[in-house]
Amino acid sequence: MKKNIIYSILIQVFVLTACSTKVASFKVNADGKTVKYKMSVPKGYKYIPIDYQHARGKIFLYPDSSSLFFTNDTKSGMIYPEKFKKYGSDVGMKFLTNDTLVLKGSDDKERYWEERKLKNIVYGYMKVPPDKKEIFDKLLNSITTK
Repeated sequence: MKKNIIYSILIQVFVLTACSTKVASFKVNADGKTVKYKMSVPKGYKYIPIDYQHARGKIFLYPDSSSLFFTNDTKSGMIYPEKFKKYGSDVGMKFLTNDTLVLKGSDDKERYWEERKLKNIVYGYMKVPPDKKEIFDKLLNSITTK
């Protein structure tokens, strides 16, 4: 009897969790091929497309000001003052590497940011409160390529 109750609760939690996220995708053309990246994103965001000079991207902005993003700007990544405070104004040059790169930190309001470069894409989060950091870390780890 207890096992049935536990299984029922686990199924309900799984259904609620599965329904509260969406898979977002971002396509990048590199070396004559199209690479598609996918990542789970929680629902409840405002979608903001990025399209400037040499870069495209997507921002998923949440009511608490936290956000997830994708961009193909591997030269400099997202423009975020906290990144420049920690790593310096020439941090963009570091993104030219072909290796995977992770930059992260927190601002003076104890909100976290993280930016990852993976081959031909930069993705991450900004302004994440401490109680949601683990969730956002898991979201970044959910990225897949095709």
